[in-house]
Amino acid sequence: MIVFTQSDVMLIGLGGGFTLDAITNFKEVDSIDLVEINPHLVAVAKKYFSEYNSEALSDPRVNTVIDDGRNHLLASDKKYDVIISQPSNIWLSGEGGLFTKEMYEGVRAHLKKGGVFGQWMPLYEQDDQDFRIFLATFRSVFPYATLWIVDYDAVLVGSMEPVGYDYGYIRQHIDSNPEIEQDFKMMSDVLLTTTKYAQLYQVVVPYRMNSDDIKDFSGSIINTDDHPVLEFSAAKNTVYQKNLGKPFDSINGFLEDKYGLVLSIPFLNLTSMDEGIYLNFIDLKTGLDGSWKEKSSGVYVDHSKNVVFMEAVYTKGSSQFLVVALPLSDQPLTNDFKERITSGMKRNGAIETGDLSVNGHWGYWVRRSAGDYAVSWFCEDNDILYNLEISRVTEKEIKDIIEDLRCVH
Repeated sequence: MIVFTQSDVMLIGLGGGFTLDAITNFKEVDSIDLVEINPHLVAVAKKYFSEYNSEALSDPRVNTVIDDGRNHLLASDKKYDVIISQPSNIWLSGEGGLFTKEMYEGVRAHLKKGGVFGQWMPLYEQDDQDFRIFLATFRSVFPYATLWIVDYDAVLVGSMEPVGYDYGYIRQHIDSNPEIEQDFKMMSDVLLTTTKYAQLYQVVVPYRMNSDDIKDFSGSIINTDDHPVLEFSAAKNTVYQKNLGKPFDSINGFLEDKYGLVLSIPFLNLTSMDEGIYLNFIDLKTGLDGSWKEKSSGVYVDHSKNVVFMEAVYTKGSSQFLVVALPLSDQPLTNDFKERITSGMKRNGAIETGDLSVNGHWGYWVRRSAGDYAVSWFCEDNDILYNLEISRVTEKEIKDIIEDLRCVH
């Protein structure tokens, strides 16, 4: 994980000043160069939004530059730890130049070693092909990228080297900073989660794709200054309302097709150091024949045991199965561990039992009555114990579900 003890940040685009406010909440930030092309917007943000952005423009670390973002990069030799670009929508006149390969190359040239770049992009005014071009363009410059989605807003985070995420550090940072904590509570309200686990949950729930996923999903067309295809296609699709909002559905479909029923880890080093838990966000997607529907899912915290777990429920007609995933730090697959698992499963009554293999990992199953099964398996790749409770299923359905399970790095 990259931890900046001192840092310089560049923000392209002011808007209402909310992102600027979020940046100023980090005490490690030494300087913030806010680049905004419209001086009137700065005046509006001060006059009408200061109550909501905590008067971020008055922070002494903020240097407001009235200029075009690309022009500022060309005219400056300053390098940054973090650059964030949140211009207006790509289909507006003049905005397309902030989404080209050359723009991203300019950003890369102004990042310090280990620096990261965040790019906002709306999904609600894009069709599928446009969004794939955007992803391909971004990744052509930044080989390590992750895609995050909140509602219909996407953020791409790019870097020239892998970036890890340490939950121990993140949670400690949140807990020790009331302003950042308030940001996460506000985000929790947006995503309709409970405050019981909002801070931890909100860090991971927007995640959608890693670099390999983005590479597989994106197209081969690159948006460049000489061929600015996005500026024209996005405008055309917005005017004619063609397939707008489709990228969100396409991304979910792509992940389902690629992974099936996945209990996956998007990143390495997602750790909760204080609790000694190796925590990975577990992204549950139904594959199978597409007829299983997600009823509910979430990341939860058992505060009495300092345990974080993922739970999801899927249904099809009267059939249902529940998946619970429990991270177990540094747990070897010993005979004693196996015995504890199998004895616990048998305790609730078992007509049939047996060992099984889930993608090469040890597992165990029991049948408690006709159509009711329980399956547990331990993935040594990520130290997570998975438990399935399946009711009212046929023998073929239980086999299909088990065959479609995998744990992925």
